Formats: sequence, C-alpha cells, structure tokens
Amino acid sequence: MEKSTTAVAFACQQCMNPIKISWMHGLTEEAVAVYKDPGAVEGDHTSATSQNPDVLQIDIQKPSANTQPAGSDDSPDSRRQLASQLFGQLSSQAPVDHPLCEACTHAMLDAMDNELRQCQTQKKELKAFLSRFQADHDHDVPVATLEAQLGKLDEQIGNLTAALDTLEEEEGTVQDRIAQREVEIAELEKEEAEIWRGFNELQLEQLKTREDQELLEQQYRVAQDHLEFLKKTNVYNDTFHIWFDGHYGTINGFRLGRLPAKPVGWEEINAGLGQALLLLDVMAMRLHFKLDHKLKPRGSLSKIEVNGRDEPLYGPPGSKMFGEQRIDKALVAFLSCLGQFKDHVETLDPHFKLPYEIQGDIIRDSHHSLSIKYTGNTEEAWTKALKFALANMKWCLAWMCKQMTA
Repeated sequence: MEKSTTAVAFACQQCMNPIKISWMHGLTEEAVAVYKDPGAVEGDHTSATSQNPDVLQIDIQKPSANTQPAGSDDSPDSRRQLASQLFGQLSSQAPVDHPLCEACTHAMLDAMDNELRQCQTQKKELKAFLSRFQADHDHDVPVATLEAQLGKLDEQIGNLTAALDTLEEEEGTVQDRIAQREVEIAELEKEEAEIWRGFNELQLEQLKTREDQELLEQQYRVAQDHLEFLKKTNVYNDTFHIWFDGHYGTINGFRLGRLPAKPVGWEEINAGLGQALLLLDVMAMRLHFKLDHKLKPRGSLSKIEVNGRDEPLYGPPGSKMFGEQRIDKALVAFLSCLGQFKDHVETLDPHFKLPYEIQGDIIRDSHHSLSIKYTGNTEEAWTKALKFALANMKWCLAWMCKQMTA
C-alpha cells in the first residue's frame, strides 16, 4: 500500500514541546498514531524531522483517493485545519487538551491507571461496609420496642435538660460570686498597694533615722574622744609653760636672770617674774591655801605685800640702791611663799618632795646654796637661783595637775 507523509507543526498542550503532524495516504480508515521513528517515512520532509530525534511525530491518515470526496482540498492549510478540528473534538471529549507528545501521553495514562486502582480499592471497601451493614440490620426490631426506647431517650433528654438548666442557674450564681470576689480582690489589692506605699515610706524614714543616728553616734564618739583629750590636757601646763634656755630658766618664753655673756633686759625679767607670781597665786587659790603675804600679780609691775607695804617684784634700770633693795624684799617674800606652798602640799601628800630645798632666802641642792637676792649676789648665782625656783614651781604644778586628773 502506497504511503506518503506531509509534516504539519503543532505543540504539546502539556509540556509545550514542538511536535509534527504527518498525513499518511493509502489507509482505508482514519487513525491517529504516535511514533518516534522518522526513518520509516519517505520523502524529503522526513530528513528534516529525523535530524531532531526529540521531536515526536503524530501521523494522521488522510482518506485515500477512493474514499476522498470529490473536490476536497489537499493543501497544507486544509490539513492543518482538519488536524485542529480533530484535536478540538478530542479535547472536548477527554480530560486534557490535545495534541500530546509521547511522554505526556504516557504520564497521563499512568495517572489514570493510579486513579483507576484507587477507585477499585474504594469500591471494595464500600462493598465490604455495605455487607457488614446489611448483616447487622437483617433482623427487624418491633415498633413498640423502638417507641419504648424513644420514650426513654425523650425522658433522658428531659432529665438532662433540667440538669442543664440547674447547672446554668448555678453557673449564674457562681459568676455573680466571682464578680463579687473580683471586686473584693480589687479593693484588697488597692489596700495592699496603700500598705506597701506606707511600708516603703516607713522604710525610707527608718533609713533616714538610722543615718541620723549613725551621724549622732559619730559626733558622740568625736566629742567623747575630744573630752578624753581635754581630760588629759591641763590648762595650767599650757598656760604656764616652764622650761629652760641654756643657763636661764624660762616661763612662757621669758628668761629670768642676767648673765654677762648673754644679758637679758629688765623688761623680760619683770614679765617673767610677773608670770611666776601669777602661777604661785593660782596654785594657792586652787588648793584654797592662804599665804602669809598677799600676792598682787600685775604683769611686769607685779608686787607682794610685806608687812602692809607693797614691795615691787621688778627692777627698774634707775635708783639701784633703793630699787634693788626693794626687789630683794619681794624676791625673798616670793621664795617664802613658795616654801609655804611646799609645806602645805607635804601635809596633803607625804611622799611629795621638791628637788631644791628652800630655807629663808636660800635655795639649795646637794652641791649649791644660792641666795634669791639680787643685791650682793653675782649674776650667775642669781640666775641659777631663779632657775632652781622655777624648777620647784614646775614640780608643784605637776603635782597639782596630777591631783586634778585623778
């Protein structure tokens, strides 16, 4: 049977790959065949298709000359139109659009086979369920029994409905209680917030009070330490500082005596004698002891009353004869008062003893006996006698300060 082909280009409606449709002459019936063997087609157009092995060919048999209607057109447009009509009819009757390539056709067939198997499985399951259902309902239940069961069910429904109504009423009551409790909780939370606020304020106040207390305690400790320091400090030692400067005895920095190598002016000597007289007067008053002579400390112009007459305890530069004689009387009276004070202290403390013995106008130690008078005395001896007298006064002052501290 003679066969000729004519290629017509189309695209697969699934993967959109190009496919070619070929007309085949000489067959007695119309058919659609999909193949992938371009070498089986004769003619020049087959060589073009055979160059691309991925292009699929769908051959559509054209009616033979014996069956072709007279006057039918055999042009490519008519073939394309005929193929389009054919694919349109196939697409309207199939679940997918046509034409399809070989791969898409196989994929569609596989999917349909899977769907068919699923349907068969579901059919078997439905038949088995129908069989079980029919087996369970083969016997007929009397109507009276069904009505009795229905009545029981109605009664149960009524009981359950009544119980449900009761529960709903209880639920409403519970909801009211919950609302009331929520109001009470809100009030309690408000009270709690107020309590916490007051607690925080009290804590802050307590913290401030504690800080104030610590500050006061610190101030108290400082004051206590200062008090202890003051207790250990004696105002007399600070007011009347007795020391020495070489061969000179000093009181508050004033030197007593005169030396040819290092002379001291009478202004300084008079000021020192005034300080010594003031110290002796203060110590006597502190012990409530009355001396035989009345002391009149007046700085550089201090005096001592002797036999109702004020004798000057200072030596002005002029009138040596009378001035020095009067200062000698005052110096002897001063040393006598110091001896009286020593005797009074020995009555209070038998263990008390001065380093230098006093007898009249003489003050002595184990090696020297020195007169306190200025007239008829050497300046060196007079200076040392004044130094011994200041040493005895320092000794008396130390004893008095010790008694005050005790």
